[in-house]
Amino acid sequence: MKRKIMATLGLAFTCPLALLAGLTSAQTAVADTGFSHITTVSETSSVNERAEALGLKLEGGAVPTASKSYSLKFPNSLTAINGIAQLDLSRWEGYTFALDDATQWLYISNSHRELVGLVTEFYGSTIDGEVSPAKVILENNMLRLSSESDNVVKYRLDYFDATVPSSTESAGQWRASLIKVPSNYVYNPKLGSLHDYCTKSPDEFPNPFGPNADFRGPCAIHDMCYERKGCASKACDAALLVNLGNNCIATYSKGATQSSCMATAGVYYSTVTAVHVFSSCP
Repeated sequence: MKRKIMATLGLAFTCPLALLAGLTSAQTAVADTGFSHITTVSETSSVNERAEALGLKLEGGAVPTASKSYSLKFPNSLTAINGIAQLDLSRWEGYTFALDDATQWLYISNSHRELVGLVTEFYGSTIDGEVSPAKVILENNMLRLSSESDNVVKYRLDYFDATVPSSTESAGQWRASLIKVPSNYVYNPKLGSLHDYCTKSPDEFPNPFGPNADFRGPCAIHDMCYERKGCASKACDAALLVNLGNNCIATYSKGATQSSCMATAGVYYSTVTAVHVFSSCP
């Protein structure tokens, strides 16, 4: 089975609710040969094309998860030397690692394009306990983490294991509060893409085994943020990604369903932020 290391997937942010400027310059390096394959996905990429670029697929509108047999012991932390930490991904045969440069999320999938795991946050911490986001690079089969501070001694990875059966998910763990649609949001698709919730993407995560995670609140807040600023704000985009993930965590306990919801939200996020045609702004 070939091992594929997918390098940075560059996304261009240009406008509103989905400005997700399409995956541009998606580079795929095949570890076995060392050759690089460059793939460019247009800004009008569909949700399915977006998922494929990330090494995933969609079934019934959701990213399917792998069975427990594909579970891998992915670390939750890495020790830094001179502020830099590296992880050799070539140890895991048969997996695809795709780093989304726009979100800095790392997707791990198997040869069936099923989600094995997802890392949504990389943070560096100093010996004094100061925490800051890490810069993530995927190259030469290595995951490389760095920081503006040379005092970072450890990096934390927020890993979602998608192979944990939903039936074993803990029902007693902490849950986030669901982000709902603001009372002053005007839903009227005739007014344009800033009044239709999740433009060109589903308004909820389709869970075949239970309740769906509602994405309307995060999308509505994103619409209102763009409308208030009058441009495709990167700050609005960042909040959208966080809020979509929040509603996954608010709806499901840790496990396959929550992981699938998070990955699906990441795919939808890119599509949503890519459909608008507004000028970009901070």
